[in-house]
Amino acid sequence: MPKGISLVDTVWQVPEIIQTDEIISYGYHHKHYIFYKFTVPDNLENQIFEITGVVKWLACKEKCLPGKDTVKIQLISSNRSEINRSFSDIFGNIPVRLDNPLRGEIKDNMLEVKLSGSLNLSEKARIIPYLEGIIDNSAAQSMQGSSLVARLDAFHVEIPKEFKALIVDNEKAYDVVIFL
Repeated sequence: MPKGISLVDTVWQVPEIIQTDEIISYGYHHKHYIFYKFTVPDNLENQIFEITGVVKWLACKEKCLPGKDTVKIQLISSNRSEINRSFSDIFGNIPVRLDNPLRGEIKDNMLEVKLSGSLNLSEKARIIPYLEGIIDNSAAQSMQGSSLVARLDAFHVEIPKEFKALIVDNEKAYDVVIFL
């Protein structure tokens, strides 16, 4: 990465919930995009810079095959932004970021996330932490009052006091920060 430029955040599209027998996983079919937010210092305004990265993935049907490629992109830094309308269908599948963190609590091997009043979720809502090993993805999740409850992963070691997650409900998704 060029000097002074730093990666701030990764923005994922809403994953599909894939259920086979008793295993639940999350993934994407067909084409998928991952977006990255960068900070660029003022002294690099109106300059061209190149970012190189290694992309790894799993392509699964009956078996999962790993893939890997190196990608390069040239970007022009600017103090203004424009929306490229040709990507509007892609941006429609990005989770809504909630500004206020949610409170979580661990009780009886369960993660209970207290939802804000503005979130009106259905019984199909699921929480998907970005970190592996926090919840048991194959276990049922439920709404209990104004809380979303998920069973902890049986092999979890230590759960961070703060972590990012997606809350997915039908076709909507929310990018949240949870404080325990």
